[in-house]
Amino acid sequence: ADPTITLGNLIDVKKIEQLMELAELQKPVDLANDRLNNLILSTYKLKQIFNQMVNLKVPSDTLEKLSKEIRDLKKVTGEAAIDFAEATVQSESDIRDLRMNMAQTKISISVESPLDWQVSKLIPQPISYDSLVFDIQYFSNLSSQDQSSASASDSAETSTKRETGIQKVTDYISFFGFKIRRTRPMAVDETNSHTNNAHKTRNEQTQNSSLQGIIVITAHCTHKQADIFAPCTLDPMKSVAAWNHTYPDDRLGTDPQSIMEAALSQDEGEKNKKTLRLVSGASRGSSFVGYCNIHKTDQSKTSSESESAASAVTQQIKQKTFQSSLQGQSAGSSSTSSSVANAFADSKLETSCSLSVVGCMPNIEANDHMQVIKGLDPDPSKIMDQLSSISAASSYSTSMASDINAGAGDATNGGRFMELKGDHLKSSAATLAEKAQQKNKVIDLVTMMTAFEDYVKKAKEGKCGVPINYFIKELDKHEIAKVYARAFYPNGATTFKDAMAGQLGNAEGGK
Repeated sequence: ADPTITLGNLIDVKKIEQLMELAELQKPVDLANDRLNNLILSTYKLKQIFNQMVNLKVPSDTLEKLSKEIRDLKKVTGEAAIDFAEATVQSESDIRDLRMNMAQTKISISVESPLDWQVSKLIPQPISYDSLVFDIQYFSNLSSQDQSSASASDSAETSTKRETGIQKVTDYISFFGFKIRRTRPMAVDETNSHTNNAHKTRNEQTQNSSLQGIIVITAHCTHKQADIFAPCTLDPMKSVAAWNHTYPDDRLGTDPQSIMEAALSQDEGEKNKKTLRLVSGASRGSSFVGYCNIHKTDQSKTSSESESAASAVTQQIKQKTFQSSLQGQSAGSSSTSSSVANAFADSKLETSCSLSVVGCMPNIEANDHMQVIKGLDPDPSKIMDQLSSISAASSYSTSMASDINAGAGDATNGGRFMELKGDHLKSSAATLAEKAQQKNKVIDLVTMMTAFEDYVKKAKEGKCGVPINYFIKELDKHEIAKVYARAFYPNGATTFKDAMAGQLGNAEGGK
């Protein structure tokens, strides 16, 4: 369609001829597309017929012949698809070359319409027909994947070394008030106990979700309601002005003699006939071409790892002599703990949309898409609780192992150890928290379908469309002169006053 061609205005016939040339270049594509669609429809239809024949237990030789025809039809369908692709590429190239040679159609200038807008009326007439041809290709894929893994390990090592021997000990004894120094042998029993304990935990969670959708819609409608000017009344002064502007070398004067000579002159041959072409009516059509592609991915991954280690050294010494027995115990311990948590979150939203609607303004509504970024919640108190739990688990395990080596373990210690170990595992795991949310207005597949439904609704009402078939009223110099004469010289120019008034467009009873 050419937006510079409007109802009730003059038109250059070359513009319509260019539109007809564009339609001719598009014709091979339309024919190839219709052929391909018919073959695809026939293929599916024959598949259904084949299944029905199987259910009816038709002889196998008949089924084999039918199957062969279906295979041949599939081959022809593939060739038709190739023909359609080739025709599309060739047509696009030819249309581009033609449009490069055409004038732009966004802005134009033309002489004022000779139509009398106050008297003429544009009325709808159901003289055309309604039709709808559309094709839709739709694809949508929604996937989600969650993974979680956790591991925990405990290790404990206790080593004991015992040494027994004789040592010389020097001391003093009292004898009748005198201190006497003496050196004597003493048995020594020394036990060294070294306990190491380590706890390791690892927790990993992965969440992936993906949404991908593509939709392509093409539709073409014709509408039965046509618009026609009835009555189509001309303004005599604007008609003369339009003629003189269009044909400056064949001007039409407004004096009585010029008007009467032009009104009474014979029509020229069709070949050399000069005319003004007025768009007095048109039938309408509309089209809808839409494409939308949306791709949304949300990915989040968290991993936490904790490690604790503790060691304890216990030394027990027993000394025995003939007169006394001494024993002592010393212990040393150390512990370390660490907790590392990592979080990764990524949210991507990509959308591309193209919509071209001619002859209608469909309703376009954007939809909300939520994007959420997750991350760790670094609360200092929680972090210290985690480290405390991690450290306590290893330290207590070490001390318990030492007590067992010393013979002081019991069932209560074992229960306390298992409970503390569970607290350690629960406290050391990191969790995700929603850090940011963003709600975006996005043109997506739902938007496209909503727009198409609204387009079909308005097309059924018939109050839309652009001209696709033009009704042209041709006005030659003879016709314009008669319009002017009827308006300003209804009884002829019998007096000089009437002649002057007619030339100025002020005749009594006229316009």
